Amino acid sequence: MLSQLGFNFPNEQYQILRKLGEGGFAQIYIVKDISLPNQPECVVKTLKTDSIEAQYLEDAKTLFHREAQILEQLGLTTRFRHS
Repeated sequence: MLSQLGFNFPNEQYQILRKLGEGGFAQIYIVKDISLPNQPECVVKTLKTDSIEAQYLEDAKTLFHREAQILEQLGLTTRFRHS
């Protein structure tokens, strides 16, 4: 579960299958959504919060949201939740 890595999701709905990659602002995992009947595999991208610097976190959030919006516009996702 992602909570083992310090990530909190409603109802512990994701089971980590493997780490896909990591960049300057985020880590990406292939997970199984155990909250759905067919338990599809999906991708979860989590922001790194190593830096407590406010500007770093703000820049990371901005880039993260921009990427989510672009993926939605391109139709590369059927379910997208970002906050």
